[in-house]
Amino acid sequence: MGRREELLGRVRGWRAAQKSLATAIDAVEAAMRSAESARTAADSHVDTIAALTGTPVDLIDPAEVIRGIDVAIGALEAVTQQGAVRETLVLDCQALEQSVSEDEAAAGRLADERDQELPARLAWCAAELDRVSRSLTDAYAAAASEREILIRSRMDGMAGELAASLVDGDPCPVCGAAEHPDPAEISSSAATPDEIEAAGRRTESLSADRLAMMPDVAGARDLVAQVGGFDGEPAAETGNPSVVLAEIRLRLKEIGEELPRLHERSAARRKRAAELTQSIAEIDHQLIEAAAEFDSVDDRLAAMESIREDITALASARAALGEATRAQAQAQAVLDALDEPIVEDGLEADGVLEAQLIEARSVATAAIVSAEAARTLLDDIGRLSTGVENARSERDRTRQEWAATISLAETLNGRGANQLAQPLKAYVLQQMFDEVLDAANARLSGMLEGRFALVDTEQAQGRERIKGLGIEIMDRFTDSVRRADTLSGGETFCAALALALGLADTVRAHAGGIDIGMLFVDEGFGSLDPDRLDDVMAELMRLRADGRTVGVISHVSEMKRSILERISVRSVGPGAGSTLTVTWMAE
Repeated sequence: MGRREELLGRVRGWRAAQKSLATAIDAVEAAMRSAESARTAADSHVDTIAALTGTPVDLIDPAEVIRGIDVAIGALEAVTQQGAVRETLVLDCQALEQSVSEDEAAAGRLADERDQELPARLAWCAAELDRVSRSLTDAYAAAASEREILIRSRMDGMAGELAASLVDGDPCPVCGAAEHPDPAEISSSAATPDEIEAAGRRTESLSADRLAMMPDVAGARDLVAQVGGFDGEPAAETGNPSVVLAEIRLRLKEIGEELPRLHERSAARRKRAAELTQSIAEIDHQLIEAAAEFDSVDDRLAAMESIREDITALASARAALGEATRAQAQAQAVLDALDEPIVEDGLEADGVLEAQLIEARSVATAAIVSAEAARTLLDDIGRLSTGVENARSERDRTRQEWAATISLAETLNGRGANQLAQPLKAYVLQQMFDEVLDAANARLSGMLEGRFALVDTEQAQGRERIKGLGIEIMDRFTDSVRRADTLSGGETFCAALALALGLADTVRAHAGGIDIGMLFVDEGFGSLDPDRLDDVMAELMRLRADGRTVGVISHVSEMKRSILERISVRSVGPGAGSTLTVTWMAE
């Protein structure tokens, strides 16, 4: 029975091989027909191929011809693509040049606005603010004078009111006489308390308006100084000058930020346009050379494409023929093998398979043991990592708890932040002094345009650095530290006034609600120029707005316009004393 099955299997194999052989024969015949057709088509182009490659007809290698044609076609396509690239570069270059023109035009408009339009508006704004400030000052002076007249009228009329209450026989409250032969009469023009109170309210309102206007006046002057001189006519503006001033300041800031961006972008685009122009010139040179080599790029390209297709078909036919030949040989080998006797080698094959199975089981067992060991090691590492993380967390928590205590101990022992080895009392005093300087610098910034700042002095004595309470001046314009005695008279006055105000601010901050409500400034105003005087007065007015009373002792006549509520002291003559004149203001 086994022998019969074996023979049937060989018969079935022989029939399958016979079918494979028939299929291979059909493939060979089809491949030969394709090869012949491709050879016929290629022969029609043989002269063209020989001309293109410079190779005799009998020595032409189809593979080499195809590679050469591909190179030639690639060169022709590159020429065509270069033309398209050139057109794209030209369009990009034109767009960049247009953008550069637009950026330069926008920059020109911004520069004109900064140099012409905004200075003209600023000139109107400064003039209008000065006019309004003078009007308020004059109105305030008139209101204060009117109130003073009313007060004097009230005082003059009080004699008549007192006389109306006299009774014959009763002593006069003024002179003590019991008889009243000539009592004063009540004046019909005497001011009433209501009139005096109304005049006081008008004076107070005008004073508040004038105070609110002073920062804008000073700001307009500073902005005019920053922009520079303007010789043209002021703009015909309308509206609130304070609002216009804020608009001008904002617009100047925007222009200052936008102009550099426009210039930078324009320069980058101009550079890119130059690079594109250079690339276009290089492409033009390449196209000129290509035009000299090829008469008609499109015709040449079409001819070579046709030749390449025919030769590719020939090569494909040859390849198909080779495959068919190999298939025929394989089918024949199958038939030959079927004719050979069957070798009884089943037992030998089973022995080999058993040995391979035993070896595979051994390798698998070793891999399982290694995997279990690796898993155990990973578990141990995981537990150790958790322990390390817990220890680190505990260390960090302990370090944070002790950090504040250690820092305080180091400070008290002359280490840590207190590197100057100062006694604790001196260290605390130094911190208070630094607070005074900070408060003084906040005041000084408004007086001297933020140029100067007060800093404490560090001196080296022996091996120890002793930090005292000396003051030096940081000049932000030159980025250098100066001695205090190098300041001008006006600058020295402003620095001294800022220190006094800073000390008052610091005392108020640490005094638990106790306020220094009154401040006297004795002289020093004569060393200030008009602009600096306005800045100092604005700072003093801000103190008054905060609820403090400020007294100024000065002989500068210009301050009479700014301080209308005053006591004027005039000498009568040698040895004759002085006279006091009081100018009242609304409380």
